[in-house]
Amino acid sequence: MTPLVQIPADEFAKCQTDADKKQFLGNYLYQFVVRFIESQKSPDTESLAGKVTGMILDGQTVDYILYLCCDKKSFYQIVQEAIDLINSSEPTAESTTDKK
Repeated sequence: MTPLVQIPADEFAKCQTDADKKQFLGNYLYQFVVRFIESQKSPDTESLAGKVTGMILDGQTVDYILYLCCDKKSFYQIVQEAIDLINSSEPTAESTTDKK
Protein backbone atom coordinates (compact mmCIF):
# COMPACT_ATOMS: atom_id res chain seq x y z
CA MET A 1 0.00 0.00 0.00
CA THR A 2 1.49 3.31 -1.11
CA PRO A 3 0.57 6.29 1.08
CA LEU A 4 -0.96 9.33 -0.57
CA VAL A 5 -0.01 11.89 2.07
CA GLN A 6 1.31 11.91 5.63
CA ILE A 7 -1.15 13.79 7.82
CA PRO A 8 0.59 15.69 10.66
CA ALA A 9 -0.75 13.86 13.72
CA ASP A 10 -0.09 16.72 16.14
CA GLU A 11 -2.14 19.19 14.06
CA PHE A 12 -4.87 16.64 13.37
CA ALA A 13 -5.17 15.89 17.10
CA LYS A 14 -6.15 19.52 17.70
CA CYS A 15 -9.36 19.01 15.71
CA GLN A 16 -12.22 18.53 18.15
CA THR A 17 -15.19 17.51 16.01
CA ASP A 18 -15.66 15.26 13.00
CA ALA A 19 -16.50 18.37 10.97
CA ASP A 20 -13.18 19.95 11.99
CA LYS A 21 -11.32 16.74 11.14
CA LYS A 22 -12.98 16.50 7.72
CA GLN A 23 -12.16 20.15 6.98
CA PHE A 24 -8.53 19.56 7.97
CA LEU A 25 -8.29 16.42 5.82
CA GLY A 26 -10.08 18.12 2.93
CA ASN A 27 -7.43 20.82 2.86
CA TYR A 28 -4.83 18.12 2.24
CA LEU A 29 -6.84 15.97 -0.16
CA TYR A 30 -8.04 18.81 -2.41
CA GLN A 31 -4.59 19.31 -3.95
CA PHE A 32 -4.41 15.63 -4.90
CA VAL A 33 -7.88 15.75 -6.44
CA VAL A 34 -6.83 18.80 -8.50
CA ARG A 35 -3.69 17.04 -9.76
CA PHE A 36 -5.66 13.92 -10.69
CA ILE A 37 -8.25 15.94 -12.62
CA GLU A 38 -5.55 17.97 -14.37
CA SER A 39 -3.82 14.75 -15.41
CA GLN A 40 -7.04 13.73 -17.18
CA LYS A 41 -7.22 17.04 -19.04
CA SER A 42 -10.74 17.61 -17.69
CA PRO A 43 -12.28 21.05 -18.17
CA ASP A 44 -13.22 23.21 -15.18
CA THR A 45 -10.67 21.60 -12.85
CA GLU A 46 -11.28 23.82 -9.81
CA SER A 47 -15.06 23.38 -9.79
CA LEU A 48 -14.85 19.63 -10.35
CA ALA A 49 -12.15 19.24 -7.69
CA GLY A 50 -14.31 21.07 -5.17
CA LYS A 51 -17.28 18.83 -5.92
CA VAL A 52 -15.23 15.64 -5.73
CA THR A 53 -13.52 16.64 -2.49
CA GLY A 54 -16.89 17.57 -1.00
CA MET A 55 -18.36 14.22 -2.03
CA ILE A 56 -15.51 12.37 -0.36
CA LEU A 57 -15.77 14.40 2.84
CA ASP A 58 -19.57 14.24 3.03
CA GLY A 59 -19.91 10.62 2.03
CA GLN A 60 -17.22 8.99 4.17
CA THR A 61 -16.29 8.65 7.82
CA VAL A 62 -13.18 10.31 9.23
CA ASP A 63 -11.59 6.88 9.67
CA TYR A 64 -12.19 5.98 6.02
CA ILE A 65 -10.79 9.32 4.84
CA LEU A 66 -7.68 8.65 6.93
CA TYR A 67 -7.45 5.23 5.27
CA LEU A 68 -7.60 6.94 1.85
CA CYS A 69 -4.67 9.12 2.90
CA CYS A 70 -2.70 5.91 3.47
CA ASP A 71 -3.68 4.16 0.24
CA LYS A 72 -3.03 6.09 -2.96
CA LYS A 73 -4.70 3.49 -5.21
CA SER A 74 -7.94 3.50 -3.19
CA PHE A 75 -7.95 7.30 -3.06
CA TYR A 76 -7.64 7.70 -6.82
CA GLN A 77 -10.24 4.98 -7.36
CA ILE A 78 -12.81 6.82 -5.23
CA VAL A 79 -11.91 10.10 -6.95
CA GLN A 80 -12.58 8.50 -10.35
CA GLU A 81 -15.89 7.08 -9.09
CA ALA A 82 -16.95 10.55 -7.91
CA ILE A 83 -15.97 12.11 -11.26
CA ASP A 84 -17.93 9.43 -13.13
CA LEU A 85 -20.97 10.05 -10.93
CA ILE A 86 -20.79 13.81 -11.49
CA ASN A 87 -20.36 13.40 -15.24
CA SER A 88 -23.28 10.98 -15.48
CA SER A 89 -25.60 13.26 -13.52
CA GLU A 90 -24.80 16.55 -15.28
CA PRO A 91 -26.57 17.17 -18.57
CA THR A 92 -24.37 17.55 -21.61
CA ALA A 93 -24.59 20.56 -23.89
CA GLU A 94 -26.33 18.40 -26.50
CA SER A 95 -29.04 17.15 -24.15
CA THR A 96 -29.87 20.67 -22.94
CA THR A 97 -30.19 22.04 -26.49
CA ASP A 98 -32.35 19.09 -27.59
CA LYS A 99 -34.97 20.04 -25.03
CA LYS A 100 -35.46 23.56 -26.41
